[in-house]
Amino acid sequence: MGKRNITTTVYKWIRIGALAAPAVSRVFEPIEPKEKIERIIQDYTGYNINDREFRFDYLARGWMPYIGAVLTTYGIPKLASIIRRL
Repeated sequence: MGKRNITTTVYKWIRIGALAAPAVSRVFEPIEPKEKIERIIQDYTGYNINDREFRFDYLARGWMPYIGAVLTTYGIPKLASIIRRL
């Protein structure tokens, strides 16, 4: 039972890390702070404030790591349980 709780906690932190990773990578870019904030907003909303346009590739940069982590952390245990039942 304790092992399951540790796994659940680790998976939760993987998802949180994947959600924060795009913003953290923008923070360490060598650009002006105002531009960093604009790019972080752009990554999570898909909307570029300066160009006034929405693009899915902006949105994907911010959300694909999280979506991948969610699919992985929920998919792996599900596949393991299916294989165990065979």
